[in-house]
Amino acid sequence: MQFVSDVSPFELMKIRILNGGHATIAYPGGLLDIHFVHEAMQDPLIRAFLSKLEREEIIPTVPPVPGVVLEEYFELIDHRFSDPKIGDTIRRLCLDGSNRQPKFIIPTIAARLAAGAGVAVLALESALWCRYCFGTTDSGAVTEPNDPNWDRLQATARKAKNDPGAWLAMADIYRRFLGRSMASVRQSLRADFGVDPGPEVLRAWARASTSASGRSFGRCPAWQTCSPACVAPAVWPPRSSRSAFGWRCRQPACWNCSNRTYTAQL
Repeated sequence: MQFVSDVSPFELMKIRILNGGHATIAYPGGLLDIHFVHEAMQDPLIRAFLSKLEREEIIPTVPPVPGVVLEEYFELIDHRFSDPKIGDTIRRLCLDGSNRQPKFIIPTIAARLAAGAGVAVLALESALWCRYCFGTTDSGAVTEPNDPNWDRLQATARKAKNDPGAWLAMADIYRRFLGRSMASVRQSLRADFGVDPGPEVLRAWARASTSASGRSFGRCPAWQTCSPACVAPAVWPPRSSRSAFGWRCRQPACWNCSNRTYTAQL
């Protein structure tokens, strides 16, 4: 056990590298009818996918953590995932993606986009989640409902087979793209996701950014002193002191602050 003065950097490291790693291996494992996590790690393609995503796109978004070498932390996680004594299951990792993806994956996508970096491998993770929600594995076996929003996810995944933008139109899930210049979002999506959001997607994002709750995207009054590790769009008026993915802002009156200025340009 280690006692530290500020747990926030350790929390963010765990969320992105460990929980993000779980999400990375979950859906390809599920699509290949793999039961246990350690069995998924024995598949060379899944293991290589995890390594590529962590090292190229996830770990670079994690700020320095006192006394921790991030590469060594990932190696520890890799070893843990591979341990058959743990007995964790792929189905458990796939559970409740509509809640877990906005916590463990989408903030990393937002951080990469905010830094002007690519999200090609993260895009594949999102696509694999979509394919999992289609409801059948690669062998044709039926995937039993595994999310409180399963009916909606399955219907959207089936629509996305011919219209990939339909998946990204779930603005309540992909809300971390909101508040960015639409031109920059479209450019990133074309380059990394291979899709160009159509009018329906843009309208969905516009509705979400000016929802009935009265929230609007813009500069938060406390953004200058907020933690630079919090990259979610600033929302004002504040709704909660806790961000949607478990990051507590250092300004108690501010929700999802950022060290950047976000303005909706829809």
